[in-house]
Amino acid sequence: AVWNVKKERSWFARLTTATSIMTWWPILLALSIAGLEGLQHSGVFDDYLFLKAVLLTIPLVITILAFALAYILIPFTKVRFKPALAGGSLAAVLWLATYKSFFVYSARAMQYNVIYGTLSALPLFLTWMYFSWVIVLAGGVVSFATQSGPRRFRAASAATAGTAFPLAALVIVTRRFQSGAGKTHVSDIAQDLKISSESAGSALAKL
Repeated sequence: AVWNVKKERSWFARLTTATSIMTWWPILLALSIAGLEGLQHSGVFDDYLFLKAVLLTIPLVITILAFALAYILIPFTKVRFKPALAGGSLAAVLWLATYKSFFVYSARAMQYNVIYGTLSALPLFLTWMYFSWVIVLAGGVVSFATQSGPRRFRAASAATAGTAFPLAALVIVTRRFQSGAGKTHVSDIAQDLKISSESAGSALAKL
């Protein structure tokens, strides 16, 4: 839905893509988390702060590559590396931040009350999973917007905007008629809404 691709993969292509992603993606994220936690809690590099800071970027780089590869392989269209990297960078930073926040909050909740802290683990985990998928989708939107450019991104948004753009087009037509501007063309609506002529035509077709 993010890339607005009409065609679909074959069942074999879906199976192979899903299998490959489910195999290496969790491994990369697990390596990233393990490296992050290991470096933060290990005292080996405490005397070498610069080296420790450099090493802490490795889990971030692994997470960025994991998300970037997902944005390249999952859409059934050609996604260039730089747009995928842009979306992957945003998603990786947000995902690691939410993971760390969830980890710290869960650890403190367990310390305050063993019983209620344990009961809150499932809702917290489901909340983290929800935000994780929101972050994945946000990274995909950034990847699409970076590759497509502002105009095509607005056009795709218009195509999935439901009744908002058709109603906006109706308002424009009514205002132009009341002001005596004459016949309203598709290009006029496209210019006012700042979308493509194709999207404006689709909006009018829904009226």
